[in-house]
Amino acid sequence: MVYQHEPQWTHNDYLNTLSDYGAVGFVLFFGATLAVFLRCYFGRKSKPSPATAASWDSPLFWQAVAVGVLAFSIQLVVDFHFKIPALAMVFAMITALLLQRVWKVEHQKDRLAPMVKWGHGIAALTVAAGLVSQVLPHYRSESHRYSARQALDKLWQYDDSDPVYREKLNFALNGLNRATAIDRNHPQAWADLSYATALRDHVETTSPQVLGKEAEGYASRALEITKVVPEFWIRRAVARDMQQKW
Repeated sequence: MVYQHEPQWTHNDYLNTLSDYGAVGFVLFFGATLAVFLRCYFGRKSKPSPATAASWDSPLFWQAVAVGVLAFSIQLVVDFHFKIPALAMVFAMITALLLQRVWKVEHQKDRLAPMVKWGHGIAALTVAAGLVSQVLPHYRSESHRYSARQALDKLWQYDDSDPVYREKLNFALNGLNRATAIDRNHPQAWADLSYATALRDHVETTSPQVLGKEAEGYASRALEITKVVPEFWIRRAVARDMQQKW
């Protein structure tokens, strides 16, 4: 019953990726994965292993591993394994071992090698800087927003005169205020804050017009960041309705 009331994922990792990251993200992830596998297939080693090689060096062993990877990829059509970190990590490690075995790498000395190493170092530092300055704050903000939205989505279970209603609403408001303070460009956090502010009308004596004006400001901030999410327009419409702006 919980999953019926609070659906989070489809049972299809390909659809999940498409819905989470859009067409561009889907192509970057699975398109790159397909390109790597095609490169490995056409560039696989054809030289037979020596008779004294260990069993894991046998082509048959790595063909079996490849079949396992293929089976896992097919299973993603009916499940969301990549949402489970342990499965994603095991899949990545096994796939990496397979790539190491079948992808020929020619080691050549190159005068540009030092420059390439410097380039890799600069790229790594750039990624690390972006991680610290952009990604981590966003995920911290999303953590607060997600918990707050879960609390809001459970308010229907309580009457607005129930103290638990006010408690959960205050919890959500505090979490959303923290979320928007950490990441000022998180549109969903602003929209949820607009939603929670409108719900204050059920437990406070503050004028609906005052709360509506505040909620409209939060919804408008979400729409300044992106206008493609229908919910943001609905939040602003509700806020304007509270002010009798029809």
